[in-house]
Amino acid sequence: MTLTNLLEKCFKILTRASVDRKSDVRNMVVSIIDGDYPSSRIMVLREVDIKQKSFIFFSDRKSEKCRLLRANSSGSLLAWDRKNHVQIRVKGKFCFESDVNNYWDRLGDTGKKSYGNNPFPSTPILYAQQFENIPTISRFTVLKFFADNIDILWLKRERHVRAIYDSRDTWQGFWVVP
Repeated sequence: MTLTNLLEKCFKILTRASVDRKSDVRNMVVSIIDGDYPSSRIMVLREVDIKQKSFIFFSDRKSEKCRLLRANSSGSLLAWDRKNHVQIRVKGKFCFESDVNNYWDRLGDTGKKSYGNNPFPSTPILYAQQFENIPTISRFTVLKFFADNIDILWLKRERHVRAIYDSRDTWQGFWVVP
């Protein structure tokens, strides 16, 4: 196992997860900054670009997470691949994609229902279903996450393996004790 092989394995897992609805890696823990505290949620990984080391997620433009990301674009991703016993942690920055039409057009009617609740997400309501759902592209946004640092832990029977890769050293990576 080389550093290059491990990083390739990681991106193979992530790329597959972005298209395989049954992959547990598809539902990633996304953490961002909310004042003095981290704020985490599960988000569906939609797309992976190996060359750019970037990841695509969808959100409602009026959601709390989008408000927080406008204030501070830093974040992290966490994935656990149960099948391969691999944990992937990624640090980086989010940006809002300007062209959302292509992504919106690929969503089915059920998928579009997540973008357009009225009142906006996180608004207090008196009872559970006191909101309308009117799917609209104006409420849909695409979040692109650019990795700065990737930490991979592979739990192997004989000995665990861990490596860290950083954009500042052109993703060469180095081994660390698990």
